[in-house]
Amino acid sequence: MLVACGSPAVETDTAVVEEQPVAESAVQPEVEEEPDTSEEPAEVDSNDSESASEPAGEVEVSESVAEDQSDEMAGATELSDELLALLPPFDPADIQETESGLRYVIIEEGEGDLPAAGDGIQAHYTGYLVNGEKFDSSRDRGTTFEFPLGQRRVIQGWDEGFALMKPGTKALLIIPPDLGYGPQGSPPAIPGGSTLVFDVELVNVLAVRKPIEVAEEDYTVTDGGLKYADLTAGEGASPQDGEVVSINFALWDSVTGEMFGNSDQNGEPLSFALGREVMFTGLEEGIRSMQVGGSRQLVLEGDALEGSGLPPVNPIIFEIELVSVAEGPPAEFAEIADDQFTTTEDGTRWADITVGDGAVLEVGQVALVEYTLWLADGQQLDSSLFNPNQEPIEFPLGLSQFPGWNDGLNGIAVGGKRQVVVPADVVGDIGFGEPQDLVFEVEVLEISGQ
Repeated sequence: MLVACGSPAVETDTAVVEEQPVAESAVQPEVEEEPDTSEEPAEVDSNDSESASEPAGEVEVSESVAEDQSDEMAGATELSDELLALLPPFDPADIQETESGLRYVIIEEGEGDLPAAGDGIQAHYTGYLVNGEKFDSSRDRGTTFEFPLGQRRVIQGWDEGFALMKPGTKALLIIPPDLGYGPQGSPPAIPGGSTLVFDVELVNVLAVRKPIEVAEEDYTVTDGGLKYADLTAGEGASPQDGEVVSINFALWDSVTGEMFGNSDQNGEPLSFALGREVMFTGLEEGIRSMQVGGSRQLVLEGDALEGSGLPPVNPIIFEIELVSVAEGPPAEFAEIADDQFTTTEDGTRWADITVGDGAVLEVGQVALVEYTLWLADGQQLDSSLFNPNQEPIEFPLGLSQFPGWNDGLNGIAVGGKRQVVVPADVVGDIGFGEPQDLVFEVEVLEISGQ
């Protein structure tokens, strides 16, 4: 869970809830964040960076073909002679360019239909810099890379490029920086502003899941306009406001059939506190009367979608399974008098809510903690209780990316609970409107390390 706060970062759930076009996010709350690119195609490891003299497998390219490619493509594509010698032979005249600036060459045409947004893509790839340096390859690992198309789970050049390929197609994708890793790159293997060249093969397409057909007479419409049909009756408890609900979900445009996302793509259910203004009201209303173990189809439109970030043109179909209901985090942070706080050099303030009686946390040690995060205005943003199985998290004191934690939690003891207030000028813009102070409440469960 990472919400970019500039540097460092604040952890929260970005897999599903982001202020992005719906191609990336499946369910969007009223609180949105910057997208996380942690699951992009190249799993960059500086140990995997290899020179052009060490390609993955043998590539037969005649000297004359390489020279012709180099002469015709110099300047136009920025590809070096070293790189051209590693790529499968192709005619530079076959390079096509899209409106976005993606360039591509179909090396071998596949068969069948083009994949649709939401389809699962299984692909092989080898990624190069334009100087011929290889930075990553699924072929080296001996396993395909899988991702959902059009959900922004990979760099934009991949989403666009694979949408142009039929199953079995082999192609080259020449991806400019603004469709790849941008000016920041992905150090150390991918410098900022790098054009990337991928030798790819679309191995297989897994068709996108479709919504279950429900007869119009089987829907219930509430006074508030919610339209739903139970697919499976649950037998467990119904959730109450303040409790953490975990749901599996999928959602589609009811007219076009386009899938906007599903929890399978994230590998785990979506969890959030009901009634805390984290999720939009139409979805929350649809969940409240469910029981654990039950599944339901919702049809939401108009005001029911307000705050979701979903396109308002057509009704949206949600299919939801209520996986579990658990105790939620406190609704509000503790009120502590100003004179109880200690202030650090950067303006971060901390105060003990409960003084622990166990080992004291020191720099270099790893703490197992539970936490909850609010904005200063009281809006709850995140909690470790939203994690799968409400698992606590680990953080290394002195190396934590949570703003304010390295100084604010130094010296806390096991069993202790501390409030850490990080000033807005340290946090910066994290996508929640006008910058505000962040308020963490952190309880230390265990300490390990030196």
